[in-house]
This record gives sequence, structure tokens and C-alpha cells, in this order.
Amino acid sequence: MNNVKVGRKYRHFKGDIYEVIAVGYHSETQEKMVVYKDIETGKVCIRPHAMFTSDVDHIKYPDVKQKKRFELITNNKKKNRRKRILSNIKNERALKEYYDSYFDSLPYCEADDDTEEYEFTNEEKLKMAEDYEAFMESVAKENPTNG
Repeated sequence: MNNVKVGRKYRHFKGDIYEVIAVGYHSETQEKMVVYKDIETGKVCIRPHAMFTSDVDHIKYPDVKQKKRFELITNNKKKNRRKRILSNIKNERALKEYYDSYFDSLPYCEADDDTEEYEFTNEEKLKMAEDYEAFMESVAKENPTNG
């Protein structure tokens, strides 16, 4: 990770999130430096590039799982896509359960034979449409990332 990216967020091995503001050089020693700020507090810090990109001292911090002192936080598109797909599947299952329970609540209509289908009245169709809209609004509120 020798290429620190300005404007990107990094997770410190202790858990805090920082945004890199600039990469520059010490005016006297020409040592490469990283300027970054704490996302939560806004505190600006400067650290030598070599230290910023160094490995965690696992002897001093044996319980730390992170390998590098600062790790780039990436937007893993595959992971986000998987979450959206799973969310959509969950929503479809919930919708199917909703409709199953809705149809179960309808009065039973005995048909003359198995080929005859039940015809919904306009009132029933309107009620289903209203219920569906209300259901989808509740799903959207529960899953704001879906959409």
C-alpha cells in the first residue's frame, strides 16, 4: 500500500476512520508525509508515509486482526450488490407471504370445476392495490438501501 490515495477513507487498526487530505514532503528532510483527518472529530494529523503504510505491530497488539496500520476502505461493489440481491429476495418473500395471507383472508368461493377462476370485485382490486402500496412503503422504510 505505498500509494496512499488523497480524498479516500482509511480505517486505523484501532477502529477510527480517517480521510487523507494530502500527501506531501517535509520541507527540511524531504521525508514523505501523509496529512489526514479524523472523520468523527475533524482533528487533522500528520504522519510519515512509511509509518502510515506500515504493518501493525502484532507483538504489541496481538489481538488486532488488521494487517496494516491504515487500511483503505473500499466500496466493494460485489458485496454491495449481494446485499441488494439478498434484500430484494427478502422483500419478495415478504410480499409473497403478504399476498398468501391476503388471499387466505378472502371469503371462500366454491367453483363448479377446477378450471373456473375467482373473479375479484373492483372493491377487492382497489383494496389489494392500496394494501400493496402501503406494504411497499413499509418495506422501503425498513430497507433504505434497497431501490
